[in-house]
Amino acid sequence: RILAGLKDPADFHMAGDWMGAVQDSDPAGGSLEEPEERGKKKRRTEFAKTPEETYLPTSNLHRVMLRAVKPETLLGRDVARTIQPCLSEFVMAVTGEAASSVTRSHRRRLVGEDIIGACQALGMEVYIRPLT
Repeated sequence: RILAGLKDPADFHMAGDWMGAVQDSDPAGGSLEEPEERGKKKRRTEFAKTPEETYLPTSNLHRVMLRAVKPETLLGRDVARTIQPCLSEFVMAVTGEAASSVTRSHRRRLVGEDIIGACQALGMEVYIRPLT
C-alpha cells in the first residue's frame, strides 16, 4: 500500500549512504587494503549504479521463505528472484524514513528504535511486533 506509488529509488528521499560500496574492495571479493589497515572501519564512498546491486542474495531469501511455508512445499528457483525488488523497496523505504528521523534529530547513528518508528510513520504497524 505504501510502496505502490514509488517506482524509482529516488522517490524514497534517502539520507546518507545506504547503498554505498565499501572503499578499497576488490570486485572479486578480496581486499585491496594494506595489512596495517585491516580491522579499521571503512566509509562507503560509492552508490549502487543499478537497483540490482541493492538486492539481498537469493540464497538468503530462499532460506527465509522456506521457513514460512509447510515443510513439504517446494519453492521454484525464480521465487526468490521475483521477491527481490519488492523486498529491496521495502527495506529502502523503512531505512530511508529512519534515516530522515535520525537526521532531523541531529544524530549520526541509526538504531533499532528508529526502524520501529519508521514502521509506525509509514503505517506498517503490523511489522512492529516481530521487531520487538
